[in-house]
Amino acid sequence: MITETENREELVIDWRYHKRQSMALRILDEMRDSPGLTELLYGGAKGGGKSVLGVRWAYKMCRWII
Repeated sequence: MITETENREELVIDWRYHKRQSMALRILDEMRDSPGLTELLYGGAKGGGKSVLGVRWAYKMCRWII
């Protein structure tokens, strides 16, 4: 969805995550701010949302860097 702000248009994405994805995102956010955390192991069977989470997290980090 694209919404207009006062100065420009902004892309607003309403992603929904399941419980394990939310936990992984919370840990990844902590890793960004804590030098002691360097890895996250997130596995599971086919269809568990690993690739979707990875792509969304990469997109989120790109937006954060910009």
